[in-house]
Amino acid sequence: MKPLIFGASGLIGNACARLGDEYCGTINITDIPCIDNHGGSHLLRMELSTFAMAHSQPIKQISEFIEKQQPDCIINAVAWSHVDGCEANPEKALLINAELPRQIAMMGRRFSLPIVHLSTSYVFDGEKEVYTESDSPNPLSEYGKSKLSGETAVMEVLPDHSIIARTIFVFGEEILKKNFYYQVRRAVTSGTPLNVPCDQWGNPTYVETLAAGLIELLRKKRYGLFNVCGNESMTKYRWACEILDSLNAGHPLAMSVKSKDLGQPAPRPFNASLSNEKFSSACGISFDSLNNDLVKMLGKN
Repeated sequence: MKPLIFGASGLIGNACARLGDEYCGTINITDIPCIDNHGGSHLLRMELSTFAMAHSQPIKQISEFIEKQQPDCIINAVAWSHVDGCEANPEKALLINAELPRQIAMMGRRFSLPIVHLSTSYVFDGEKEVYTESDSPNPLSEYGKSKLSGETAVMEVLPDHSIIARTIFVFGEEILKKNFYYQVRRAVTSGTPLNVPCDQWGNPTYVETLAAGLIELLRKKRYGLFNVCGNESMTKYRWACEILDSLNAGHPLAMSVKSKDLGQPAPRPFNASLSNEKFSSACGISFDSLNNDLVKMLGKN
């Protein structure tokens, strides 16, 4: 397998790239330099995330790259996941989270390449305890709406050769160290308590297992919609406490607060928990316990 990865500098994309390097040699699309219409030179990932479809050159350059390198699948991990930012700028959210996936899927159709597209349980309203793939989405935020539009776009373009992978609370080794695990670690280092919602539920999801699962779904050609997430559902506050326990740090560094007291502009589903039974059955990969995954993180940092 020779995957073409969009967003290989991010948390999920980079984990897929590490597996790709191990298994088959990955094409990292973010390594391709390009020139914008103002004469500036920068990495293609900047063109994709900032200008998206405003310029035609990146799409032409990617097509030429595909013709030359001959990948056999696409993993799209590009997203604007700043929930409050999406709420303030829904046009940009749709451009990156919906129109860009449509364009990537169209390239997949043109070159007969299956595609994995990452999505989120924020496509739901949080009124149910645990969501399965058969539940009807009802997003509350502009972020959730844009991600649902991206799912729909990909499935419309490649209905029989796409994998939509919904996930939530993803953590793990990351180049920029932005995910929640590192936020808690920084609170420990600085001694500054972190306000964490006690009423937002989800599944802490270790990115290494997530990436391995995506690769396995591609290998086995298991197309369709899958919830790819950890086994355990918990509040974000409890998740913070589990991280603190793994670091032998005190729980007072995590301050339990209600969502309404955080002043977040975008509404969040109170329960974004997912069932991963369909995923585990389809690819034969199971997530480890959160405690074991946190022990693995200690060995990486």
